[in-house]
Amino acid sequence: GAAAGDACHPDDDGDGVADGDDNCPPDANAGQEDADEDGAGEACDDDGDGDGVADADDNCPDDANPGQEDLDNDGAGDACDADDDDDGVPDISDNCPVLLGGASDQTDTDGDGDGDLCDGDDDGDGVADGDDNCPVDANDGQEDADNDGDGDACDDDIDGDGINNDQDSCPEDQNLGADGDGDGIDDACDPDAVDSDGDGVTDQLEINCGLDPEDGDDAAADDDHDGTNNGDECEALTPWAPIFYLEPFDTGDAATVGVAVVIDQPVGALRPTTADIRVAFDGALVSYDSAAAGQSASDAQKGVRGIPLPGEDVVRVTVTGINQNRLAPGEVARLTFDIDAGGDADFTFNALSVAPPAANDVATTGVGHADEPLTIGVNL
Repeated sequence: GAAAGDACHPDDDGDGVADGDDNCPPDANAGQEDADEDGAGEACDDDGDGDGVADADDNCPDDANPGQEDLDNDGAGDACDADDDDDGVPDISDNCPVLLGGASDQTDTDGDGDGDLCDGDDDGDGVADGDDNCPVDANDGQEDADNDGDGDACDDDIDGDGINNDQDSCPEDQNLGADGDGDGIDDACDPDAVDSDGDGVTDQLEINCGLDPEDGDDAAADDDHDGTNNGDECEALTPWAPIFYLEPFDTGDAATVGVAVVIDQPVGALRPTTADIRVAFDGALVSYDSAAAGQSASDAQKGVRGIPLPGEDVVRVTVTGINQNRLAPGEVARLTFDIDAGGDADFTFNALSVAPPAANDVATTGVGHADEPLTIGVNL
């Protein structure tokens, strides 16, 4: 009944693994762990990870790290330290896992996975932070309008005029707040303050009125023949286009006088509606004879009729057409009057309207300047 000695005991360490199969026969290690797979189980291997550093001296005895790196000098080698830089953010979640200094800021401006603290190009614009005039605002062109070293993308005062962008109505143009027309927009970038052609009418106003901001002569012209130039009418916000007006033409017959109805600017197609133009004449000197289509109406294939109104010295001129053609500038109608007596005969618009072809077109009404008569000297 005496206990059997090791020489005859099949499992010296009693770990359930027979000595012949046990990688540590004298030391219990039922799991037979052998991290470095050197045949000596962990329980009896003095260098469990096989990195050449004895476990007693190894700062990561279970993880091979022959160089014994320990970035944060906390006694746990980097190979087995869950927070290498000791910033309180586990390496697995840290976008700068080996940055010393204890900073836990995880800001990643460009979202590339590298935190700004360890990213050489925080904003991901292709310009290294050391050379970038806006290191955390992407601006690959490095624009710097005022040359102050701060790129436009991150400069609170882009034009360097002392007025912050959010208070500056011209943030990219130095103007120091000058606002000649008082519209809240600095003159330096206010289209209403720019007069490219120097004709006294600002570019934006010329554009609104259909004038050419690069033509220095069109503002002084009087396209509607009402005695007020285009620029003054534009600034007064009175319409000047499309415009109809009256002018004389030679009938070739000394006993008659001709008055043409002229359009100066194109007008929408008359389809299938009508232009109704009423021309008053001096009944003491002339009488209505006939009407014919002018070149503009003919080219647009419009019909023209002249109808004298009973009891009035007025001829009603209608221009109709069922096509989509527009009336181009030029003569719309030619009215012929017989001369009954000598003198200065006045012809004026009594009324004028142009009906639009569709709801989204613009009607023209009352544009004929009835207060500006056409006077023609006539003789029998």
